[in-house]
Amino acid sequence: MLWQLAFLLTCMTVTQAGELAVSPITTTYGQLGPHRTDSRYIAGDIVFFQFDISGLRHDEAGRFRYVLHLELLGPGNKVIFRQKLPEVVQVRVMGNTKIRQALHIALPDDATPGDYRLQVTVEDTQSTGANRASQSLAFQVVAQEFGIVQFQLFSIYTPQLQLPCPGVGVVGQIVHVTAVVVRGKKDRPDQLWNLDVEMRLLDEQGKPVAGGFPVTGQFRKIPGDLESLDLRFDLPVQRSGKFTISVQATEPGTNRSTKLLVPFLAVDLQSGTAPSK
Repeated sequence: MLWQLAFLLTCMTVTQAGELAVSPITTTYGQLGPHRTDSRYIAGDIVFFQFDISGLRHDEAGRFRYVLHLELLGPGNKVIFRQKLPEVVQVRVMGNTKIRQALHIALPDDATPGDYRLQVTVEDTQSTGANRASQSLAFQVVAQEFGIVQFQLFSIYTPQLQLPCPGVGVVGQIVHVTAVVVRGKKDRPDQLWNLDVEMRLLDEQGKPVAGGFPVTGQFRKIPGDLESLDLRFDLPVQRSGKFTISVQATEPGTNRSTKLLVPFLAVDLQSGTAPSK
């Protein structure tokens, strides 16, 4: 079983001396994406999460330093891993009082179903007083089932380079919508299977965008021992607004169908950042 952990440094803002604190951890759809309210994850998915750090001290050059300690507990409070990440050194640039930190954990395909808890501890390596603060995140892992996992938007997606982006696009940009369909329990590993997929935009009322067309795909005679299928849709950002990206997958000839809904914001930097009404 392989557990993977990655982290990304984000909004580089910091407080002056104060009480060190970590905000409640929130989960997201993709790296720095919109808030995810569902704490149930299919084995093989990626848990994206973020939190704010406040109260870090900085030196006379505006540098602050901190270390993240991570601990993941699985069913029965079994320790899955403990890890100390490399020290972060950043310069206070924007003058704010908080730093936003984003991380993610890749769940193995064979992750044991049950309740999990992730604890994050921030250590201020420049503080001489109380220099640690912690928060925890509880979530549930279920065995693989027919579903859509590993949702992520990319601003660049080529064989040589993939650059993730948050759930925001700029008019004129092409955003690449990616996800993975996991088949879950198979009737027969030697039996071919088929898959129909669709990506469309919904408006603020949750209805298909007027005049908009879906992007569809059909996959036929997929080998039965292939447990998942990677998806990628190109989303041209053509106007500003608040939307929902709907990704649906259906296995023809069965009752297996699943849908994922993720908020998406489009802005027009030429006419202003506020979405049109």
